[in-house]
Amino acid sequence: LVAMCRRHNPTDAFVSSNYTSLSSLPFGACIGTSSVRRQGQILSHRPDLSVKGLRGNVQTRLTKLKEKHYDAIVLASAGLYRLGLEHEIAEKMSLDFWLPAVGQGVIGIECRQDNNELWSMMVELNDKNSETCVRAERAMSGALGGGCQMPIAGYACFEQDQLFLRGCVVSLDGQKKLRKEIRGSADIPVHKGERLGNQLFDAGALSIINPIH
Repeated sequence: LVAMCRRHNPTDAFVSSNYTSLSSLPFGACIGTSSVRRQGQILSHRPDLSVKGLRGNVQTRLTKLKEKHYDAIVLASAGLYRLGLEHEIAEKMSLDFWLPAVGQGVIGIECRQDNNELWSMMVELNDKNSETCVRAERAMSGALGGGCQMPIAGYACFEQDQLFLRGCVVSLDGQKKLRKEIRGSADIPVHKGERLGNQLFDAGALSIINPIH
């Protein structure tokens, strides 16, 4: 992983043709996502909602919404911005109560280690702050054995020259939710991530993750 480009908006986006926010959805409304992380966070805040699977590229998902298969859907804000579809966003989910996927909003570039010429060009695209934050997030997820099909969320940023890392594990029904955070020097972001992952582990994260395995 030779470069991590400058991070775009990391949030998840609430998208709906008729409603302005997650809280404004009527009781029992149908919301679309195939992300277990998003499903758990949706139900932790709105256990009355019906979560229905949603697949396909962004345009396909928006079409299904407009065809009224769903009352709302949740997508990554960065993807909508990059496609010039930011006008579709009704609400950006606040990082104070809803965390994104690890690395969300960052384009990572892989390169063969033995291709020195290409490596030297690609490394110029690396954004040091993004790299530091994503390495911390990935280490946190890695400490929990995380992957794209695990309900693990994480986000790191810089606040007053310190690394601020938040992590969350949530059950599919939203009934169990662990959220912890850590602040400190950004010198060794992997250690910060592993430390937070271990804190979540000690708090009982595996009791949430193992049933999904």
